[in-house]
Amino acid sequence: MKYRFEIEQANLHTFSISFSVKASSTQEIFWLADWRPGRYEVAHYAQYIRNISFRSENGHVLTYTKDTVNSWRVYCEDAQEIHVNYVYYAGQLDGGGSWVDDRQVYLNPINFLLYQKDKVHHPCSLELHLPPSYQIACALKTIKQEVFAKSYFEMVDNPLICSAELMHESYQVGETTFHLWAQGLDEKANLKALIPDFKNFTTAQVSMMGAFPAQAYHFLFQFTPYKFYHGVEHRESTVIVLGPAGEFLSQGFQDNLMGISSHELFHAWNVTRLRPQTFHPYDFSKPVMLSEGFVLEGITTYYGDLFLARSGYFSTEAYLSELTKIIQREADNYGNQHQSIVASSHDLWMDGYKKGIPDKKVSIYTKGAIIALMLDLKLRIESDRSLDDIMRKMWALFGDHAGYTLTDFIKICESESGLVLTDFFDKYLFGTHAFIGDLHSYLDKVGIELQTSPHPDLLTAHFGAKREGEKIIQIAPKSPAAACLSLQDEVISFDSKLGEIHVKRFGEERVFDLKRSNQTYFDVTNLHLKHQSSENNLLKKWLKK
Repeated sequence: MKYRFEIEQANLHTFSISFSVKASSTQEIFWLADWRPGRYEVAHYAQYIRNISFRSENGHVLTYTKDTVNSWRVYCEDAQEIHVNYVYYAGQLDGGGSWVDDRQVYLNPINFLLYQKDKVHHPCSLELHLPPSYQIACALKTIKQEVFAKSYFEMVDNPLICSAELMHESYQVGETTFHLWAQGLDEKANLKALIPDFKNFTTAQVSMMGAFPAQAYHFLFQFTPYKFYHGVEHRESTVIVLGPAGEFLSQGFQDNLMGISSHELFHAWNVTRLRPQTFHPYDFSKPVMLSEGFVLEGITTYYGDLFLARSGYFSTEAYLSELTKIIQREADNYGNQHQSIVASSHDLWMDGYKKGIPDKKVSIYTKGAIIALMLDLKLRIESDRSLDDIMRKMWALFGDHAGYTLTDFIKICESESGLVLTDFFDKYLFGTHAFIGDLHSYLDKVGIELQTSPHPDLLTAHFGAKREGEKIIQIAPKSPAAACLSLQDEVISFDSKLGEIHVKRFGEERVFDLKRSNQTYFDVTNLHLKHQSSENNLLKKWLKK
């Protein structure tokens, strides 16, 4: 299968795709992926296609029907070949989209390459018609302006950036060469200066997992002039979109860059190769139910920052600051009272990555990272094992050759540690048990104090209404605010002593009386090293300090 790519109109972000296949029956069905790995929600990529046509080898138009929103049933008549052509709108510059303009071509082939289910294991190539000055950054074999894949699965797992402005550096860890490709940086930015820190966290990951699972790996960076933060994993590459590029040299930007890069690199083991049974093989034509979000993204989020601490990029204090942000986000999420992380994994396909209705769900990323932290500390405190051991065992048993279930993960945790963990997993994976108390206890044993204090905004702390600017953005259930305020109310005035609040709602001014609560809401969390915690052996082994 050879796909042909041509820019149609760069300023309108459109390109055309054409290819031909042999007609082996009277009807042929063509599919377009309805989701992509790393984003567990329905994407409906077919909405970006226009002017699709199917013709015979003689140019005769073949009729088709739509069986689903992302499939085309073509009636071949007497055709020996089917010539397919369509225009795709590439106006999504994030980690999983595609983008074409007058400066670059950035493609995620899973967005736009039609396929037939009986041919997904056949070799294929993508012939690119680009300006001659363009370089191509991609993990696939590339000859001139054509990229080659062993199968459709391999083709759509390999994004590419094509541009005359690409910067490139590389480094070596073990037998693997790691490439840094950057689009969107100005000449003042020193890409080479990233190598020591990248090499350090890469070495920390390889040291834990034993060996890197590929001979080459590509970081494909899109640096945007506006604020952005997104990354997507692939077997031998990752796309990371980060901005604003003008802040590249700032500490905050560098922390974000290192954090997301470490996270995505660990996905080279966890998710792209070590993945649930329901993803063996991938079926991109429809949603696939997922219970293992905690393992996929929670554990990866946890390790992404932990490797930065182990590699020396984060001091212990800086690492605790990152942990604090994660804990704070989930402590403020009243969805913790209503839905387990397993149920939230299921609902990703429905809710996607939107905030969703108030207080419904938890994040498989941040809540998952907290569960991973607690599990790791529990194993270290109560046995001679750690989450490091569990992930190595998972890799040995299921890495790149067999899918696992959540039950498999739980059994390995118990068999490796010798602990009975039913209560722990019932509370935190399948239940809605509050995590702060147990987390406080685990952290205390490794020399870290978890402190909470009232929110500085009295309306938030004692009445349960969190605001951004003057707009109410979150209301604590069963709080005084929950009795009368609404999300998006705009606070005109608030008298904390009288409890009188004056708001604007849908253009109408309203006045309510709030009764101050004896309890507090949205407490502020902080983590601190306890006195002489540097002597704590559990802390040293955990952070590899």
